[in-house]
Amino acid sequence: MTRAPTPRSTANNNYQPFNTACFRLQRAKQMIARGTSPTESISNFMQIQRKIGQVIFASYDKDVRPVKDPNTAVSVRLNPSLFSFVEVNVTQQTLTFKQWLKMYWIDEYLTWNPADYNNVMEISVQRSTVWQPDIMILEQVEIGQLTNDEQIVTVRHDGYITTSVDQLVTVKCQFDVIDFPYDTQNCTLRYTSWMYDEGKISLYPTEPVDLSVYSKNDEWRLKNITSRISHSTADGSSYVDVYYYIVITRMPTYYIVTFIWPSFLITCLSIVGVFSPFDEAGMRQEKVTMGLTSLLSMAVILQIVTDQMPRTSNGMPLLAIYIMFEIFLGAAATLFTVFVIYLHSFWMSNTAVPASLLASTCMRKRKRKISTSTMQTDLSATNLSAPYRKEPKLKICYGDGYEEALDFNINFKDLRMTSVRLRHRWSTSTHRLDLILMSIFIAINCVATGIILAVGNEKLNA
Repeated sequence: MTRAPTPRSTANNNYQPFNTACFRLQRAKQMIARGTSPTESISNFMQIQRKIGQVIFASYDKDVRPVKDPNTAVSVRLNPSLFSFVEVNVTQQTLTFKQWLKMYWIDEYLTWNPADYNNVMEISVQRSTVWQPDIMILEQVEIGQLTNDEQIVTVRHDGYITTSVDQLVTVKCQFDVIDFPYDTQNCTLRYTSWMYDEGKISLYPTEPVDLSVYSKNDEWRLKNITSRISHSTADGSSYVDVYYYIVITRMPTYYIVTFIWPSFLITCLSIVGVFSPFDEAGMRQEKVTMGLTSLLSMAVILQIVTDQMPRTSNGMPLLAIYIMFEIFLGAAATLFTVFVIYLHSFWMSNTAVPASLLASTCMRKRKRKISTSTMQTDLSATNLSAPYRKEPKLKICYGDGYEEALDFNINFKDLRMTSVRLRHRWSTSTHRLDLILMSIFIAINCVATGIILAVGNEKLNA
């Protein structure tokens, strides 16, 4: 297959297009020098352009490939200029972007000799009047652009045609959200002809990809765009495909501030709340309620995150794993609190503090004095300041009329003091256990948060 001559870039030409201000100014100066006004010059130029159009389009058929040899392929150069990303919908797995699709090819039927037309090098015509390659993006879901009658193409005297179409394109992409919100996505676009095989259209990209008009996005950072040529077969025919790989990386600042740090702080406050006594006597009311409230808050955050994720079975996103870990950490803290409350209640059955609990809380060999304030608080309710009275003697009668009196002279004050000491020992040991568990859980929370931030930063720099 003989490839058509490669179209020359307009950047290498040493003339200015007729519709530019510079060209009009030069033409005006020339006509003034000849004694002709600029208005007359523009009028004459328009007449020449219409005359060229009448000549080259007299027998032109826009439905026929613009080659005189039917065995020659039309060489079409692609140059899509990415303008901006409009929307990256991870849930629907679609990418919407704005681009200027520029294409260049040679139409062998639209040529003229500039010397015969006052050195006019190119003209502009409606896009609907010339043959166009049916290039499309196979992954496109929706595309918005002006009609052909509303668009202009430039035709050069040697048949070189330049067209630029402003498009709003929505394409289907396969997003991988395992690393969300530190994910990098690769969206593949395949440009190809729908009807013409490689024997009729030879498609190739402009290297490098034109990013001169690209506008940055607030959420996504464009890493690179690359292109390559490939061939595909359909219905026994071979087609030329041009692949464009758009690699974008999410900027996670919003998600760190909105999800990670609030989850970290809620979990820390929950841990501190469930492991802190609510009064000096060590009572632990409402601790379980506070833990459950924190779990509910974390569940709401998890629901917000999952609503932004596609419903796939590829795995759980990194942020969702972190929030689930925070939920399990809060649940474990609540369960440990219930266990500590259960231990604290043993004082009511006059059970001694186990040696293992004393050892874990560093109380085995320490003799602690009960503080005056605590002693007064615990003894005031028992009215120990009042003198104890002796109980009446108990008389036991036997069968032979024999009676015996038993005198129960019990010191209830000593018994109550022993009970207060036992209760205080249980309160002290469980309070220390609370502090130890609180330190452990907060350390685990800090380490987990540091790990996810470090892993995310490593993925961003990869």
